[in-house]
Amino acid sequence: MPGTQLSAFLWRKPLVYDSHEYFLGMAGMDQKPLRRHIWKAVEKILFHRVKYAYTVCDSVRNLYRRD
Repeated sequence: MPGTQLSAFLWRKPLVYDSHEYFLGMAGMDQKPLRRHIWKAVEKILFHRVKYAYTVCDSVRNLYRRD
């Protein structure tokens, strides 16, 4: 997503995030706490810069809102 963010900035276009799954909820992430912590920090830093976000269902949307 950082490359996409840079492209949106350079082209002066809104940044759109289309989530087909909840990445932090994928199998095996709960067994890798450092990796989960890093990805959670990356999402926290970048996600607030997204102008539009789409998810496949309300439950995924609620997970992103919770985090």
